Amino acid sequence: MSDPRHAVLGCARCGAATDHELHYAGRLLVSSSCTVCGLRIDLDVRRRYLSDLASRIRSKPRRVVRRLRHHPVTFTAGLPRSTVLKPLRMIDEVRLVLAAAERARRRTEQR
Repeated sequence: MSDPRHAVLGCARCGAATDHELHYAGRLLVSSSCTVCGLRIDLDVRRRYLSDLASRIRSKPRRVVRRLRHHPVTFTAGLPRSTVLKPLRMIDEVRLVLAAAERARRRTEQR
């Protein structure tokens, strides 16, 4: 899974600006966790994720050609590694999206 990003955000439980871990799937924020009190907010982004994924897939050929043109040696050297790792990263993204959607669903049912 991709490393979480960090940001200082206002926490509803703490009532103060605290450090939060942000988890993204592609370009979409999937969950946020307060590092002080542990409050976690999960979002069901399944529909938006599919749309974002389709957009990323459509733009991939352009991005690959651009990287090849600007950095041919780095691109070529990294190709074997990225060819192996990209499917694993995609699986991690899908798992993250599905797990967050399930947690969001359970939270909604508890209300």
